[in-house]
Amino acid sequence: MRLIIDATQWDKISFNLVELKKNYTYPGRTEQLLDKLISFLKKNKVNLNNLTAIGVYTGAGSFTNLRIATVIANTLGHLLKIPLYQFSVESQPDWSPKNKLKIIQPNYGRQPNITKPGS
Repeated sequence: MRLIIDATQWDKISFNLVELKKNYTYPGRTEQLLDKLISFLKKNKVNLNNLTAIGVYTGAGSFTNLRIATVIANTLGHLLKIPLYQFSVESQPDWSPKNKLKIIQPNYGRQPNITKPGS
């Protein structure tokens, strides 16, 4: 079962179980990403061990959303020993073997704008 995580939007996160054609989008940021992902999988009767690959859209978007989504994907990929795929928001997902990754690097679309608290 292939899972896609899309955290490129500022105000919502989306999950897609490719083979089941099941999608879920929730409003909000990444504070709830892992809980929402686990709930989505349970609702669709998918165990983490059923995942065979994880794809993440890493185009321009919220620094925090993209970073947390890639950390979760990288962690699950490592623990489950499954391939990872990085997708651009401008193109369709390409699951071909030549695109398999062991680690996903977020593509923020620009330099991160990180400031000191209270600045």
